[in-house]
Parts: sequence; C-alpha cells; structure tokens
Amino acid sequence: MAFVTAEVGTILAVAGWSQRLLEEKGFLDIFQEKLTRIVTLAFRLQTAIGESVISGDMQTMLISPNATFDRDIMEDGFSQDERNAKREPEERVAGTTDIGLQWSTKGSAIHLLRKPKVVLCSALD
Repeated sequence: MAFVTAEVGTILAVAGWSQRLLEEKGFLDIFQEKLTRIVTLAFRLQTAIGESVISGDMQTMLISPNATFDRDIMEDGFSQDERNAKREPEERVAGTTDIGLQWSTKGSAIHLLRKPKVVLCSALD
C-alpha cells in the first residue's frame, strides 16, 4: 500500500501540490488509511458475491433511448407521480438515469443484480 500512496504523492506533485504541504498535513498518511479501508472492503465484497469461488462477469447495464419500457429489467426513475396510472402499453425510454448491474456466468445465465433506472419519454412532455 505504501507504493500506491507514494505514487499518489508523485501525481499530486506533478499536478502542482507542494511536497512540503503534503508532508506537513500528513495527507499521504490519511490517504493510506482510507485506501487500506477501501481495498479491505473490496476484498470482502469479492468474497461476499462469490467471485473467489464462482467465475463470472459483472457488467453495467444501460437502456438505449427509444427502447420499449420493460418493468422486468428496468425501473421508472419518476414512478412516484400520477403517470403510472396512465402508462402507455408501449411506452418508450428517453434515457438511463441510474446504471444497472448484471452478473453473467459461464453458462450464459444472466442475473440482474440492480435494475437500471430510466426516464420515460412521457415524463418530458
């Protein structure tokens, strides 16, 4: 971890930070503590989702503009308003507002971990 912290210090120095300022404030020590915590949590997440045992790929999921809204694979990002009662059967998506996450295994099975949120064209009327 010390190597990564030193490299961050070098990058900040190239970006114009004074080496004296970095040393006085103890910035690199604080950064190293936070980076250690992030790496530890990443390893725990890796174990929790089984990546250490099961092979598969995590992929982000975006919905293309003008796609037909499908409640099974996406969420309406503005579902709190009264438009739900008047939803068109073939409603179109204007774009993705929150990225989704899916996991695919070797056998081509796809598991939707988080549905992407979309804004519908009707919300823009």
